[in-house]
Amino acid sequence: MRWAVLCLATCLAASSAGQPADPELEKRIAAWEKYLAEALANAKTSIIVDVDTRTAPPPPLQGLEGVHERNLMDGLASVTNRELVEGSHGVAFKRSWPPGVRPWDSTTTILEWLTGRGAQYLDRLGGDGMAFSELDPASQKLLLANAGNSGVVSAILRNDFVHVKLRANPNIEYTDRAGVRRMAGMFYDNDHPQQRARLDAVYASYKPPKPSAPKDLPTPVGEIRFNPGKVFTVNELSRELRTKHQVRIQYDARLGESHLFVQGAFSGESLMDLLQSVLTTQEPSLLKSPPDVNKILGELFGNPALAGLAQHRFGGDMDALDPHLFVKGETANLGDLARMSPWIKGWAQQVGLSLDSSVRLRAGLSVSLWAAGSTIFHIDEQGVKHTVRNTGGIGIPPPPGGQ
Repeated sequence: MRWAVLCLATCLAASSAGQPADPELEKRIAAWEKYLAEALANAKTSIIVDVDTRTAPPPPLQGLEGVHERNLMDGLASVTNRELVEGSHGVAFKRSWPPGVRPWDSTTTILEWLTGRGAQYLDRLGGDGMAFSELDPASQKLLLANAGNSGVVSAILRNDFVHVKLRANPNIEYTDRAGVRRMAGMFYDNDHPQQRARLDAVYASYKPPKPSAPKDLPTPVGEIRFNPGKVFTVNELSRELRTKHQVRIQYDARLGESHLFVQGAFSGESLMDLLQSVLTTQEPSLLKSPPDVNKILGELFGNPALAGLAQHRFGGDMDALDPHLFVKGETANLGDLARMSPWIKGWAQQVGLSLDSSVRLRAGLSVSLWAAGSTIFHIDEQGVKHTVRNTGGIGIPPPPGGQ
């Protein structure tokens, strides 16, 4: 029998005492275990997920009945910022990123994505927008990872209509009472009639993609079973395998406190096949210099393909404000703005600014994703269901002090 050796540490060395108890970490571990167990409850293949327990899991996915298992795995890998790796008898979710890129820096990845698009692409995104299904696969994966709304993610996985729109976002740069320069994003009404009309125009021409027949995922083998799925440290998994299944493994002891979600049936070899993927570390590399967000925003707003970003009012309580003033970075009197927008008056009172103050109008960008309906995000003790609209995406505010 072939046993893979991941590094020069024995399982006995790896089974040493773990880290002191951390209540917040335990909560995150439990939340991840619940999230993954629910999302993968109907999975037929065997799965190992490299879990980032430094952060909380995304909002739970809902309404995925009938979604093909491979599509679910691909989507879940994007949402959890993991790469799906197919083994002989199961799949692994491994952490992976290009050299020199910080995978958690959404601003960098979104800006690089936008600057790499052609004029026709930007013209459509900044005009009426596009259906998610019209985007190329790389763009779909990036936006799925940054959707930030479980209803939008679920709609994408079901191949429902999801609208993608690039828009200018109003921001106000001001000096607070402590003399610190700050940036505040203003309210943007997605349900303004003009915005709805543009959305309806895209939806009217939407043609759902033809149903595909993805290849089935690998069939599990073996008598080592983890059902339902559970989160282990690598050390805990090693002890479980040794004491309950008489299987001994070797791995780098420095990874012993890393967390893995394990679900399904395995043999010793099929387990090692997937462990090799998730216990492979990143090669050291130099990080790229952070992007000059002000410079890139200026170039994007100056791109003729995005001229439409400043052609339409913001909508709702911001409708009287001219987007061109924000794109140009004009200075304005806060009192004049407050007379056009009661929302700004309330905001000024909240942050303690006099209406005689001068502020600078700045424009950021956002990529918004919209799907029909709403999603339950909480059921309180009285059984009342609290919902959130299926609207997500990512915003890029301009840094203070830019041109």
